[in-house]
Amino acid sequence: ERDKLLDYLGKGGSILLLSDVGIDKLKNFSALTAALGMSAGADIVYEGDTDSYYKQPTYIIPEVNAEHGAMSEFSQYKPLMPEAHAVFTTESEGVTHTVLMSTTDKAYTKANDEKSEEQSFALAVSAEKELADGNVAKFIWCGSANMITDSFINTSDGYNLYSFW
Repeated sequence: ERDKLLDYLGKGGSILLLSDVGIDKLKNFSALTAALGMSAGADIVYEGDTDSYYKQPTYIIPEVNAEHGAMSEFSQYKPLMPEAHAVFTTESEGVTHTVLMSTTDKAYTKANDEKSEEQSFALAVSAEKELADGNVAKFIWCGSANMITDSFINTSDGYNLYSFW
């Protein structure tokens, strides 16, 4: 399946991936995302800015990059990303990364009850790779699969649903 997805991208395909914490342990997903210079954070991200979360620090109201085409209509809404993991990028030849949703610079992760240093984390990232034949492979990765559950669509007043129109 990993090879079929890589072949699909190699022909200019588009993929939307929503994932939860723990995806970093799945080697085939890691190989798929590594081909585009991307990797998953291992821990849940906590938002430290009280104006940027809903009820608890793991229900993040992210900052939205409205300049990217995938998010242009979404900028007027306030999405909710519950229990998200970070999406990290590294330079990869021919790949352009764009952060679509992120935390404030007061966010952190916890591992064994130890807080990481506060920083901004990317929670959704776009990767585009121009191919030799002129096609463009497109990949969007959101670090919260829970954002499209009925519960969080309702909690966000439907805003989470709008991001996938």
